[in-house]
Amino acid sequence: MKIKRDKKEKWLLTGLWCVLIFLGSSLPGAKVSEVGLIDFVAHKSVHILEYAILAVLLFRSTGSYWWAFVLSLAFGFTDETHQLFVTNREGKIRDALIDGFGSLISLLLLWKFLPKAPKKLKNWLPK
Repeated sequence: MKIKRDKKEKWLLTGLWCVLIFLGSSLPGAKVSEVGLIDFVAHKSVHILEYAILAVLLFRSTGSYWWAFVLSLAFGFTDETHQLFVTNREGKIRDALIDGFGSLISLLLLWKFLPKAPKKLKNWLPK
């Protein structure tokens, strides 16, 4: 019974993160800075970070690097499509690719360093 509960909890956390991403992209766009480059870098950094976290959570839920990447990339494209319908937002393929980059980087780092990770972290992730 514990195995089913653990799996539900993993997917629940992943689902909650997806809801947070969706809610964030439902807000009208806001400028971080009047300087265009700073605004661009800040917004794209958020894309990379939120999808890096999503990919790790998806890896934890699925146990597969491949599925974690594919699902996070698919969610990125659906999120950009959603933004087409939000006031003062734009859905851009470039942003979905930046989301995919964040996912890829986090999964590569996980793949590289998970074998060397402390036991407590390994226990949090799939076996």
